[in-house]
Amino acid sequence: MPKRAPQQGFSLVELMVAVLFTGILMAGMAQVYKSSLSSFQTTAEKIGSNRRGRVAIDMLVDDLNSAGMYLWDLNRYPAAITPANPGFWINPDVPVALTDGTVTGDQLLFYYDEPLPFEGKLSQPAASAKIAGVAELEAAGTAITSGAVSFTIDTGNDSFASMVKSGQRLIIKDGWPGFEIKTATVSGQLVTIEPAENYQDSTGTPTGGNWISKDRHRNDSPVTFMKTAQMVRYGIQSRQLDPAEPGRSVPCLVREQGAYQPGGFSSPTETQVLAEDVSGIQVFLSVDGGATWLRSAAGGGWDGYKTLVAAALGAGKHGRTGFTTLDDPNWYRDIPVLVRVDVKTRTTTKRSEYASTPTALAYREQTQSLVIRPRHFGLSFR
Repeated sequence: MPKRAPQQGFSLVELMVAVLFTGILMAGMAQVYKSSLSSFQTTAEKIGSNRRGRVAIDMLVDDLNSAGMYLWDLNRYPAAITPANPGFWINPDVPVALTDGTVTGDQLLFYYDEPLPFEGKLSQPAASAKIAGVAELEAAGTAITSGAVSFTIDTGNDSFASMVKSGQRLIIKDGWPGFEIKTATVSGQLVTIEPAENYQDSTGTPTGGNWISKDRHRNDSPVTFMKTAQMVRYGIQSRQLDPAEPGRSVPCLVREQGAYQPGGFSSPTETQVLAEDVSGIQVFLSVDGGATWLRSAAGGGWDGYKTLVAAALGAGKHGRTGFTTLDDPNWYRDIPVLVRVDVKTRTTTKRSEYASTPTALAYREQTQSLVIRPRHFGLSFR
């Protein structure tokens, strides 16, 4: 019988050495995986932070280009605007308390007349194509009822019609006099309007003109609707938006809008959260084409801006002759000015990669800037 060959195998020492080297290799691979995962998460958060900044700036561009847009009266400044709540101003360094600290941000406020995003047209049935005015009704001895002075507008779309509300204003564009809407009765894409008063000026005072007459307005004349005397406020507010951590608050850029209030803006009727994790916003003004940027020092408030701009204009090198202060509530229509808004966004979570020490956690922040001359600034009525 042949001899059986001795069995070959690893000794205990060899096995232990192999396990040791395998463990070292696995630890290295785990570290590489951890670094790759962290890098992926970090890059994703940076992209998200950058996107939030762009969203905020895009909205600011549209709104700032509407600031100071006076549509209701194209010949004079709105009489309601007061120095206590001017048509454009800044409230700097407003603190916002969060669950993990405090951030500060400027509040930006401005006034404008907001047109609704569509136009309609006068749409009277052929049998009643003549739309009588108040003087005509009085001369004929006809009672001035809502039915006698009401008229119908075709908005072209059911959803557009539903946006027309009492209290809004409308202008028939083959002549600029406008009306406040007393009632708006919707039927499909048609809206029957009963005016609240006769022709009004920018203060809402009746001018004595007729409601509507055949001589002034033709059938199919274009009609635009607007919310007049609107105030908008941008600022940072604390919001609890994370369903995984309902008690955790995050700083958000919030846009608020409501009717203008002479004593100060305090009762918004519309609120939009534009972007989360916006940890700062700063607003600067320039009267020299961007060579020098002016911002109120901490605690200076709006008066700090007024002092800085007045000093720059008082040097006689910039602005228009005679306009050297921001005391007039419509100052921005008289003084050409650039506006710069710095929006600071942060990552959603704190990470050790963003901290100055390995054991600490911190947010990563980045700042994006908008420089704009709002298109209605410097367009004086004087």
